[in-house]
Amino acid sequence: ESYRPGTMERLGLGFDSLAMLNPALSVVSLSNFGQTGPYRDYELTELVSFALAGPMFHTGAPNREPLKFAAETTLSYAGLNLANAAIATAINGQMTGQGQYVELGIAESFVPSGARQPISYFYTGTIAQRQVDAIRSQFLVGSYPCKDGYIAIQGVGRGESWWPRVFKMMGQPELSQDPRFKDSLSIMEHGDDFDAVWYTWLMEHSREEIFAAAGEARFPIAPVYTSEDIYADPHFNERGVFVEVDHPMTGPVRYPGPPFRLHDSPYRIRRPAPLLGQHNDEVYRGMLGLSAEELALLATSGVV
Repeated sequence: ESYRPGTMERLGLGFDSLAMLNPALSVVSLSNFGQTGPYRDYELTELVSFALAGPMFHTGAPNREPLKFAAETTLSYAGLNLANAAIATAINGQMTGQGQYVELGIAESFVPSGARQPISYFYTGTIAQRQVDAIRSQFLVGSYPCKDGYIAIQGVGRGESWWPRVFKMMGQPELSQDPRFKDSLSIMEHGDDFDAVWYTWLMEHSREEIFAAAGEARFPIAPVYTSEDIYADPHFNERGVFVEVDHPMTGPVRYPGPPFRLHDSPYRIRRPAPLLGQHNDEVYRGMLGLSAEELALLATSGVV
């Protein structure tokens, strides 16, 4: 449950009350700042939680104000922690027959993350500061333009070992022997020289060509897709990700199918989304027992 702290108790549905009815029941409560503490009744947004518990202070340029990550980072962590807590209590209940109460505050969910760096401060007393984006300078990471769009790279996972793969992907393995590009520090020092080679190669190749070359070199790259690209992707189409539905008002429309497959009970499209009032007779007469006259009166009165 994710009501304000105290709501479930006020409704008579607190954990102690529910446990009397079903001792094996577990309850997981999610709230902004947890069920206790001086902030428990405060409102919360992603910006607030990222500022309080996230790495906002040391994110951004050193001569500018702190920045938050894109999207809902702390909410994502909270959801992950909530799922783990629910699974853990469910397993415990199956094993012991005894449920338990678990509560989680969104704001504190990000604190254990390595990005927050609380342990570094505990050991060294040093407060992390905003720095020049060293990751982007040392390694290829993020999105880059190419001949027909953009490609996305996650290239920091293996550090220096990625560079020979980059140069192999580019069809220029000899660049590994160039003193300017022998390692990350050298590439940082000669960033303009590297950019000239890198961006020239990108703009001469399409996303599909780069994706194929990256696969051969085993370097992590993916094309950045538009909606049109997703519909045209051969993998998604072979997998049957999209299903065609023939709707009387629109004609055939391609919809995304379910994100999972039950092999023993595969899904099927039985009918398109109903039109307004399409099943009135079936619902009002068949399920609710109204007569034809009563349904007609509701229709002429504008009720249905």
